[in-house]
Amino acid sequence: MLKDTIEVTRRIKYFSPGTQVIWGGSFPTMHYDLCLQVEHLDFVVRGDGEVTLLELAEALRDDPGGTNWDRIHGLAFVRDGLIVLTLDRQPADLELRPIGAWSILDRYMGHYLGASGTLPINTARGCPYTCTFCYNTSLYRGSNRYRTKSINATKAEIRFLQSRYRPRTLNFMDDDFLANRKRGFELLYAAHEIDPSIKFRIDARVSELQNTDEVLELSRLCVASAFFGVESASKDDLNRIRKGCSTEETFEAAKNCASFGISGTYSFTCGFPDETPDDLFQRVEMAAMLREIHRDSQSQIEIISPVMGTPLFTELTHKQMVPHKSVDRWCHFSDWKSAREKIWISDAKFYEAFQLAFYLAFSAGTQMDSNARYLTKLLSHWSRFRLTRKRPKSLFEYRAVNALVKKIMWTSSL
Repeated sequence: MLKDTIEVTRRIKYFSPGTQVIWGGSFPTMHYDLCLQVEHLDFVVRGDGEVTLLELAEALRDDPGGTNWDRIHGLAFVRDGLIVLTLDRQPADLELRPIGAWSILDRYMGHYLGASGTLPINTARGCPYTCTFCYNTSLYRGSNRYRTKSINATKAEIRFLQSRYRPRTLNFMDDDFLANRKRGFELLYAAHEIDPSIKFRIDARVSELQNTDEVLELSRLCVASAFFGVESASKDDLNRIRKGCSTEETFEAAKNCASFGISGTYSFTCGFPDETPDDLFQRVEMAAMLREIHRDSQSQIEIISPVMGTPLFTELTHKQMVPHKSVDRWCHFSDWKSAREKIWISDAKFYEAFQLAFYLAFSAGTQMDSNARYLTKLLSHWSRFRLTRKRPKSLFEYRAVNALVKKIMWTSSL
C-alpha cells in the first residue's frame, strides 16, 4: 500500500502541481516522519482526521499560498527542511455528522458495490485488547482505546445507505464488532429491523463465538460471515503476543459457525522473532483441521509487519532489527506479504513462497472463493498436498512464481 500511495501522490503532482496532497490513517499517524520523506507529500493528518481535514481544507481555501498551519491541531508537515508537529488532535466525537458525504461517490457506486452489493460501515474505533503486534496498542491508549458510535447514529446511517444504494451486504469494519457484546447484538437487531434482507459481515474474536445460542442468533440476524484473527496454533505463541484466545476456542467457534451457516475467514500471522519451522507448520496443520471442521471457510496467513510504537516493534528495535527510516526500505518492511527487510527472518524467500502456498491451499478453491474454477481447485489441491504431506524446505515452484509476481509488482507503475 505504501508503494502504491507514493505512486498515486507522484501522479497527482505530475498532472496538477498545485493540488495539495494529504495522507491520513493509522500508518501515517505513527510514521509521519517516514511519510514526509515522500517528495510530493504536503501534509500528514495525525489521529482522527475528520475535524483536522475540514480545518485544513478551509485554511487552504482562505489562504492558498499560506504557510502558517500551526493553529490546526493534528498535523505534520515540513517547513524549511524541518518537520513541524502541531498540537495533538483530541479524539473525534463519533456522533459528529454520523452520515458521511456519500453523495460524492454516487457516480462510482455501481462499480463500488460490485457483484456482491457490499458496502462498508464503521461503528467503532480501537479495540480493548492488547495484542503486541497490533496498531491499536500504539494508536489508541488509555480511556480512548475503544470508542463506539451510538445505536441511534448507526441506525440513521444504515437507513440512509439502505434507502440510497440498496446494498445486499453491510460489512462492519470495526476491529472487533462484538467487543461490547450487548451493543453488538442491539445493533444487529436494529439493522435487521430496518431491512431483514440485508446480510452482515463482522470481525470478531473466536472467544466471542463460544455460546451456541448466541451464534444461532447471529445467524438468524443474517450475519453471513465472520473474520477471526487466529494468528498461531501454539499456546506459547498466543501467550507471547497477548492474544487472549486459545486454539480450543478457535475450533469451537469454527464448529458453531459451521453448524449455523456462517462463513469464516481464519487469519494467521507468521514471521515472529525466534519462530521455528515447527511453529510455521503447526499453522498448516491447524488450517487443515479448520477446513475439515468448517468447509465453508478460508484460512490465510500474513508475514508480520511490526508497527511503530507496539511492543513487538520495541522488542525488535532493542535487538537492532528495524531498518533505517528509508521510505524505500519501508515499502517492503511495512508490507504484510513481504519478508524483505525483516532481517530476523532467516529465509525471506521461503516465507514468501510459504505464504503463497498457504493461500492457494486454504483460500483458493474453497466455497467462499467466487473464482473457484477448475484450475483454482487444482492449484488448491496441489498446494495442500505440498504443505501437508511433508514439511517442504524449498517450495521451489512457489519461489519461482512469487519471484515473478514480486518483480512485476515492484517494478511496474500504476
